[in-house]
Amino acid sequence: MIDYKKLYEDLVDRIKRMAKAQPLVTKKAIEMHFPEIVESEDEKIRKELIAEVKEQIDCIPAPDCRDKEDDKALKRLGKWLTWLEKHKEENLNAHPKLLNNGVKSKFKVGDWVVYKNDICQIVKREEGCNKLITNFGIEKELINERNLSTARLWTIQDAKAGDVLVASDGSIFLFKNTIDCACKHYVALTTDGVIKFNEGLEHYWETSIAVHPATKEQSDLLFQKMKETGYEWDAEHKQLKKIEPNPSWNEEDEEIINKISIAIAAIYSCSTAAKVEKWLKSLKERYTWKPSEHQIASLKAAINVMNASKCYDSDLVQLLKDLEKLYEKD
Repeated sequence: MIDYKKLYEDLVDRIKRMAKAQPLVTKKAIEMHFPEIVESEDEKIRKELIAEVKEQIDCIPAPDCRDKEDDKALKRLGKWLTWLEKHKEENLNAHPKLLNNGVKSKFKVGDWVVYKNDICQIVKREEGCNKLITNFGIEKELINERNLSTARLWTIQDAKAGDVLVASDGSIFLFKNTIDCACKHYVALTTDGVIKFNEGLEHYWETSIAVHPATKEQSDLLFQKMKETGYEWDAEHKQLKKIEPNPSWNEEDEEIINKISIAIAAIYSCSTAAKVEKWLKSLKERYTWKPSEHQIASLKAAINVMNASKCYDSDLVQLLKDLEKLYEKD
């Protein structure tokens, strides 16, 4: 069956990306027809917080100059940043151009390179400068040819267990190891959308372009398909893990919003801090499910029908009592 809701959401997402590149007048006209693409105040607040946390991370000294308190702060800020970003992917900003030093390039657009320990793809070249995007989707500042001369082409020897790679046939896979001239995988997504787990599918790399790193979008697609089949990747133990249901809101979430609320009081004005704190606390309500009045009524009706048929179910009755408490709770 065709998922028309998903098709519509994909269409709106494409329109949203297109609108960002349009002049203001055109963008406003598009937003009139698709109000769902307008950035909400909540999203603006979230992005402000992300920017502030990143600025605080940038202020932490380099690794060889840090003390224990700096390490604790980095860990704490990193945790906050991950928590804030998981609600919605942030949009990355373009960086300013650098001057061309007249050095002839040894790479071409589309090449995957290893630059300063990052795996990047050259996606554009203009005025002697190269636009690089890492395999995590992070846009690097424009690099001139002289600085890029320190980079080298990515090879299969750079691949580590758990890296997401793409084969020449378009398959996306989670790299495991190599045997002779073949790449083995933990899980692969074929071009026809089929997920394969630990099957004998091999990706040969006799040529340098046969296998290359995946873009962030390709990685996201693989992990999304894995999630849909009930699995996720455990990077620490290098293994696939069955997804266990988690509560929508837990004590860790509560602790994080409380600590962020305290921290923003020293950063923002009173009015802005209050607005940010209101948004943070509203997340709990959004993620905490409550039964609707209709659901409570339906459950009562079902119990009455069962009682009339002498099919009393004590567990169902207790569930109704618990849900009624949850429904009435502020």
